[in-house]
Amino acid sequence: MVVGSLVEALLIAVFFLVPFSQLWTQLPAAPAPSDVNATPSGDWSAPFAVAVMFGLPSLIPFALLARLAWDRRTHVSMSRGMTLATVALILLPAAVSLATYPCCTGDVLDYVNRQRLWVAYAGNPFVVLPADHPEDWSYALAHADSIIAYGPVWWLLTRAFVQWATTLDEYLLGLKLLAAVCFGISAALIWRLADRRTRLLSLAFFAWNPALLVEGLLRLHNDLLTVPFVLGAVWLHQRGRASSSLVTAALGALVKVSVAPVGLVIAVGLLKSRRWRALAIGLVGSAMVVSALYAPFWFGPGTLATLFVLGSHTQWSVGSLLVFAIGPWLGSAALSAVHWLLILACTVLTVALLLKLPASASLVGASMALLLVWALCLPMAFYSHYLMPAVALAAIAVDERLRALLLAIGFGAMVNSVLGVDEFAGGLSGRALDVVGSCALILGLAAGLVAMARSTRAQPARAG
Repeated sequence: MVVGSLVEALLIAVFFLVPFSQLWTQLPAAPAPSDVNATPSGDWSAPFAVAVMFGLPSLIPFALLARLAWDRRTHVSMSRGMTLATVALILLPAAVSLATYPCCTGDVLDYVNRQRLWVAYAGNPFVVLPADHPEDWSYALAHADSIIAYGPVWWLLTRAFVQWATTLDEYLLGLKLLAAVCFGISAALIWRLADRRTRLLSLAFFAWNPALLVEGLLRLHNDLLTVPFVLGAVWLHQRGRASSSLVTAALGALVKVSVAPVGLVIAVGLLKSRRWRALAIGLVGSAMVVSALYAPFWFGPGTLATLFVLGSHTQWSVGSLLVFAIGPWLGSAALSAVHWLLILACTVLTVALLLKLPASASLVGASMALLLVWALCLPMAFYSHYLMPAVALAAIAVDERLRALLLAIGFGAMVNSVLGVDEFAGGLSGRALDVVGSCALILGLAAGLVAMARSTRAQPARAG
């Protein structure tokens, strides 16, 4: 875990260093020749200053994590004051990310436009399109002229924090506040769920993960909203409130359906343990919650249509690389063929995992495994913010191999984030960017699986 943390900390440093070292000579525009203070071409003093300011501080968490690991091995316990100071240091990067402008992403700007279509024009968010109101100032911020596949919980929660906003800065402030609330609740739940002997390590693993810091708190991707519901479901389940746990998982899926595997694992666990009453109450409660939250937006079965639309955008994924590989033979049919092949693979893997799931299986480990299967198989485009719920589960997992797997996949995903930003600085673009990024993700996945397999073989057999 310490080595993985060091590698990802270095990657955060590269995230700032590589793109800005190139952008420095392009933005802002070149000064007039008479400007004697102009930075000479090829001078690395300014980019080096950027690296020192943003890159080197990312190594501070590694130093603290190494100290925590040492204390764990030597059974040294911290005083209450030292524990509070350590928690404050762990949370410091999160505060910096929250205070940073959401750069290098268009998703959050699209959120602003979608909310305005609902709030300012009273349009049904499951029907109205950006092109319906091109006169609004936020129209230029829209990603695409299509309905987005987010559930009613995302719409309602986001509106609660941006209802008062009228300008872009006010919208971003409201979304930053929402991200802070979700992160705070998640951090508190991880503190409660983690083993008392390693809760500082668990909190650091979660709070310093680049997916949380860069994609969640800085760029404000809405996957962060699913994390409190996922952890809340685990917390309720561990306290014997399985029905409430299932309902909470359903609420998370009503933010983004990508976290539905958590509810599946809970339901199958109740089925295998023959807890019929808890299963029935949980399913009925979930159905009631889904019905009540969709009711204000309902206009027929088409309300749910976006959840089942096959994505046509391919980037940095297993599917993207397969499309590239078989495209010369299948042509335009390659995208559809690969997508349905991966849907079949995801279905088979999901059924296999759930069938092998013992009644006493860990909700955390099984849910994390299924979340990764869905995230890697179903989307034709894969981005690091998809990993946020899995990061939270890995932080509290008992099996350290799961954290190693998550770090390996996260490494590949964050390489793609670096490449994506560097594209604007003259880096890789187009097909080359897609292929290199997809290979980086797949190599990360392969490395994680190999590490898990070796760790399993290295473990001595247990008696009985």
